Amino acid sequence: MVKDCVPCLLSGKSGSPASTPLQPTPWPPRPWEHLQLDICGEIHGRGVPHHQRFLVVAYDLHSKWPEVVPAGTVTTRVIIDILEGLFARWGLPLTITTDNGPQFISAEFSDFLRNKGIKHNRTAYFHPQANGGVERFNQSLKNGIRAHLATQHATTQASPASLMLGREMDLPLDRLRSRDAVAPAAGSVRDAAQAAVAKHQGEMKRRFDKKRGVKATTIQVSDWVRARRPQRENKMASFWSQPLQVTRQLGPATFLLGDGSRWHASRLRRVPTPPGPTMATRLPAAGAAEMDGTVSRPPRPVLPRAGPQPMVGVDRPQRERARPSRLQDYVTTFHT
Repeated sequence: MVKDCVPCLLSGKSGSPASTPLQPTPWPPRPWEHLQLDICGEIHGRGVPHHQRFLVVAYDLHSKWPEVVPAGTVTTRVIIDILEGLFARWGLPLTITTDNGPQFISAEFSDFLRNKGIKHNRTAYFHPQANGGVERFNQSLKNGIRAHLATQHATTQASPASLMLGREMDLPLDRLRSRDAVAPAAGSVRDAAQAAVAKHQGEMKRRFDKKRGVKATTIQVSDWVRARRPQRENKMASFWSQPLQVTRQLGPATFLLGDGSRWHASRLRRVPTPPGPTMATRLPAAGAAEMDGTVSRPPRPVLPRAGPQPMVGVDRPQRERARPSRLQDYVTTFHT
C-alpha cells in the first residue's frame, strides 16, 4: 500500500531507493586511452588571479596522470582550446567521460569530439561516483601536483609517471642514489599495476556492497519511474520528479528517461502504474501540480470585496435598553 501511494512518495515518507551493486570502471590497457574531464572551481581568495579562477582537469584512468590547466572562464570554446593543446602533446584518446555541465552537453562540444573520433560518455545526473577518478584527484590538488606524480598510487601500486612515461621522475633526492640502479621494465610495471587494480577494485566492491546492503535494480525499459532530485524549487515542492518512462538502459544501473535525462538507479523509484486517467481518478488530490513534483493545495476561498454594504432589515426582536446603574448620578444623552 505505502509503496504505491503517490502522496507518500512525494512527501518523502516511503524511504529512499536502495543502493545498487558497485560497478568499477574497467582499467584501460594503455595510457591516454580513457580520460575523465572535470572543472575545479571557482577558486576564491586573496591573491587568486582572475585568469586562474578555474582549473580544468584531465585525468588518465590508466596511469592516474593528471593534466591541470588554469582558466579565467570555462565556456565550451575554452574547454575545446585546452583539449586541443593536450591532444597536440599526448595524442587523441578513445574515450572521454564528463559530467552534465553546460560546457560538456553543448552541441559544439559534441561535434568537436565526434570530428576527432572520440567517444563521449556522460555520467548520470547527480551521480559523481561515475566520474570518481577525477573527482578524487580534485581533492588532492591542495597536496601538490609533483608529489602526486612521483608517489605510488594506492590502486595501481605504481607512480603515475612510471605508467605514463615508462620511467620514474628524476627528483632531487634521487641524486643521492647511485644512477647505476636499474629501473624495472615498463612492461613488468604495467602487468603488476593491472593485477593490483583488479585486486583493489574487487576489495572495494565487496566493502561497498556489504556496507550499503545493495540490491540489483529491477527497473527495465518501458517502466515508469520518478527521479529524486538533490534540491527542490521551493518548500512546497517535492524532491521527486514527475513520472517518466525509461526509454533505454545505458549501463548496468544507468537509464535514459523520456525527457532525455540520464539517471542512476540509486535515484530512481519505479511507479507501479503509468500516469493517466486511472491514476487521476484514484487520486483526486494529485492533480497537475502534484504530477509536476509539487504538493497540491486546495483553492483559496473568494473573499468579498471591501466597501460599503447595503443595510439589511432584521426581523428578530430587539432587546430593551436601560440606563446602566453606574450612570444614575450623571446627565447623559444617548444617540440612537
